Amino acid sequence: MPPRDSHARGSAPSAGIGEPWRRGRGTTGVSASANAMNRNHPGSHRGGSRGTSSNAHGRRDFEYIASVSRSSGLDKDGDALKDPVVQVEYRAFIQGKLDTYWERFPVGQRGSDTEIENHRKEVEGNILIQLRKLREGISATKRADEFAVEVYETSLYLSLIFRSTANLASIYSHLLHCLLVRSANTPIIWTYVLVQLRALVDRGASQKHFYQARTELLKDCKPDDALESWILGLAHSLHRNEGSRFEVLSRTRTALEVLPQRPPPPDSGPDLAVAALEGLLNDLREHARRSAWAVFRKSYREFGPSSRPWIGRLLLFDIDLPAGSDALDAWLSQCEKQGEIAPKAAVEGHWLIVKR
Repeated sequence: MPPRDSHARGSAPSAGIGEPWRRGRGTTGVSASANAMNRNHPGSHRGGSRGTSSNAHGRRDFEYIASVSRSSGLDKDGDALKDPVVQVEYRAFIQGKLDTYWERFPVGQRGSDTEIENHRKEVEGNILIQLRKLREGISATKRADEFAVEVYETSLYLSLIFRSTANLASIYSHLLHCLLVRSANTPIIWTYVLVQLRALVDRGASQKHFYQARTELLKDCKPDDALESWILGLAHSLHRNEGSRFEVLSRTRTALEVLPQRPPPPDSGPDLAVAALEGLLNDLREHARRSAWAVFRKSYREFGPSSRPWIGRLLLFDIDLPAGSDALDAWLSQCEKQGEIAPKAAVEGHWLIVKR
């Protein structure tokens, strides 16, 4: 498939709409440009933002800011997140949390320490709650500028990366139908692809949900032929267990050849859209891997070192690379823990298939 022109319809703008909140961390990193960006937005107020408590040093305390939906304007500062200036400042606060998260938990790396992983999940949950509060403020004021688009896109990407599906439908529905359709310069194609991949992950090889999602998405998005060929080929090869074709189509670099180019990632943290893409493709590969493994276990009684290259290809591991070989070993070790295979006595490197 030929590489897609970087200026194709749906390409992300190079100007960083996130610049105001990336200049600092925590509650104090918002420059004067944040105020300028919102000065003429409905709901902004002269003389500063309204209804937000400050500590003794004059800084807003965002850690426990009231939710618009739960306060109904009755709690102290209950309407603070309806103020567009406060929204930008709160986005800076969340970015500080994210920067700290990525420093401790690099994308794609999961540990085996239960306590650390539980802490990771707690931090992820708090970040998603804070983004939900921000979306409520944006929705309540019917804000539909590039700031609003960025907040909803970030919410979508992080929900996928953190594997949190609770608010996915409402996020991408508002993003597609209320925000992206109003802005010609936003990357609707990436949202279009990620939502379809998520539908594939949700329903696996049955694909009914995938085609329902496509029907809805195509009302707002007209992707080019190269991208359509890729995503339909990916779905078909997964459904038909076409291992070799699926292996190629499910590579991240294959997807990036047909997706619009993105602006350079920020100084801290990953490109969230690409990280979400990689996570979804890995989930699809694991689905295909488990399907192939189920067939293999029914067909064979044991296997040894001579079968390793073939099994590696069957299970979509590139064992010619050290990382791929290690991943295969880790995967087989997990199968042993689950009681699917057992080492053959007195024969090193040989495994017996445990029939159930």
